[in-house]
Amino acid sequence: MTGFLRDRTACFSGHRQIEKGHEKPLEAELLAEIERLIGEGFDVFISGMALGFDILAAECVIKLKEQYDIKLVAAVPHAGQSERWRDWDRRRYFAVLKQCDETVCVSAASSPECYKKRNRFMVDNSAALITYLIKDRTGTAHTVNYAGKNALKITNLYNKMP
Repeated sequence: MTGFLRDRTACFSGHRQIEKGHEKPLEAELLAEIERLIGEGFDVFISGMALGFDILAAECVIKLKEQYDIKLVAAVPHAGQSERWRDWDRRRYFAVLKQCDETVCVSAASSPECYKKRNRFMVDNSAALITYLIKDRTGTAHTVNYAGKNALKITNLYNKMP
């Protein structure tokens, strides 16, 4: 990433499936948490651009860019990330990508390791993690554990759901 300070950067990691009934409250919590971090001096937000939580989080940053001088970085695990997605999901993905201030592609080709590499990249370049963690033994859980070992501030929005 070019010219961004780690101590002013936050990243997102969450599940691809958002529990039924959580969509609207989760968006409201995301907006509030991002604004709270902006108030603490955070001005760069990294999305892993996966379906579900990551895309929703990026869309929230885009909304807040109208009010605040903040940046959105897409951390893409590989160039073909959205190749097998449904048309609607691909349109949404590319609409978000167009509005990112920077895109970092962490691997040339798809592999099981490229997603872990993307997650490590986000944590290694951030001081805070906003997550939607429901289940252990997932990529999100591994990312949260890695973030904890690296002393990031972690907020799990699942704990704030009704």
